[in-house]
Amino acid sequence: MSMSRAQFWCCIDQCRQHADSMPAFNQVLEALLDGWELPQLAAFHKVMWLDIGVYHEEELWKIMYRAADYLGSDNSWDSYGGWLIAQGEAFYEAVMRDPQVALTRVPRPEDVREGESVIFAAQRICFKQTDGKWGLYDLFGDDLSGKPLPGVDYPVTG
Repeated sequence: MSMSRAQFWCCIDQCRQHADSMPAFNQVLEALLDGWELPQLAAFHKVMWLDIGVYHEEELWKIMYRAADYLGSDNSWDSYGGWLIAQGEAFYEAVMRDPQVALTRVPRPEDVREGESVIFAAQRICFKQTDGKWGLYDLFGDDLSGKPLPGVDYPVTG
């Protein structure tokens, strides 16, 4: 199973329409993903991490670290990536074109921390659906193909 960038951003925008804060966004995102089958979760996670990207170029990091020194660690940087994705496609793409645009919307530290929930939402739902036994990479491998790896004894549909 695969997911396009457009499908990914449609999911993000759907969550944004029903949320007025980062905690609310995360609740809506998890509720949306909770109804998905495991291959679809893998496709969503793959687009977020490998296509859209959670980590970003050094220039953006330098700009944001100067604006908000709490973005100085790798952990906070990937959480910032989740926060940035939660801002929606238009803002995300504007920042990717010109990292200075990020300065128009500097997140609060607590919102950056909530960004971590965004980037691991599909992984959490996978663990929930498999009673804590399997993560997405355990089921589908590093390429998150949506096809179970040899030895996976969990029924994966999709």
